[in-house]
Amino acid sequence: MNPSSLRGRRPTSTLCAESGPEDGVDPRVLARARQTAKPRQRQDRQLGKEAFRELSLILAGETADPLLRGLGVVAVEVEDAGRQLCVTLGHTQPVIATEADILAALERARGHWRTLLAHSLGRKRVPTLRYRYIGLLGEV
Repeated sequence: MNPSSLRGRRPTSTLCAESGPEDGVDPRVLARARQTAKPRQRQDRQLGKEAFRELSLILAGETADPLLRGLGVVAVEVEDAGRQLCVTLGHTQPVIATEADILAALERARGHWRTLLAHSLGRKRVPTLRYRYIGLLGEV
């Protein structure tokens, strides 16, 4: 480099006095990461609402297990970028069963419910279901 090209430049030590977590990363990659966050959140909310609606319908009419009758969906949370659904459930009426019995009945119904969700959600890969039981809904 000739001396005339160095006149207008600031020393690099003042430009990078402190290193940050984004140093060395292409700014275009960072911009893409910021842009893809919003659609993912929207898709997750939409998936959660659809799964909530479908699981509520399944519980209202298609449960053969007596332990699962009277069970209602409280919330559905999308986890792990849409790969897993955490379903919070509670009974609308008192039931004589332990939490372990109810969770075991939910585990037995998992495959059937995922099949029904696959048809209604129209997704290539259906998220796995994880359950959280909160007991009687009036007590919460």
